[in-house]
Amino acid sequence: MDCFSIGSIVVVKTMHDDLIEGQVMAFDLNTKLLILKNVSENSNRLNNVFIINLPHCKDVTVKKELVGSENSEPQSINLQRLSNRVRNQVEQKKRLVSALKANASEEAQNLYIFLAKMLTEQVYWNGIDIVVFDDVVIRPPYRVENVEAKSSGKQRELEYIKKLVMNRQNQINSLASSKAPETSSTKN
Repeated sequence: MDCFSIGSIVVVKTMHDDLIEGQVMAFDLNTKLLILKNVSENSNRLNNVFIINLPHCKDVTVKKELVGSENSEPQSINLQRLSNRVRNQVEQKKRLVSALKANASEEAQNLYIFLAKMLTEQVYWNGIDIVVFDDVVIRPPYRVENVEAKSSGKQRELEYIKKLVMNRQNQINSLASSKAPETSSTKN
């Protein structure tokens, strides 16, 4: 087929015999790239987007041809949203690298990542200590009792971080107890 109409439904059979069904978002005849979207299995609000190199496909079948120009304009891409997603992913990878470089325990690294996801740039390492809001320090072994403020007057921030650390500890404890094998004691 020379061209695919935007909005048409097609089924692509890949070289690995995978079937991809979706709505045509774009097609470039020169590069023979086809972009399809379909509704995500995880959420009806999300879409999966596939960029398919047609020379590497076994078969393409048009399931439903879109007639008319009702949906011929491709949707615009929200570049700001895309840029934010890229920036967030880069920041997350930087946090992971920072946690690994700190040479701290796995538990400390997980706590750091947990805090950094919520507080982004306001969490960093100082040696093996985790520093939050430039004024709250979490020292090894990274428990609630190891959270302290560098200066007075930061009680609100201190209590907030203690609460987050306690919530994280409770998550870990509940996860560990749910994974622990049940033991029964029977005496003969």
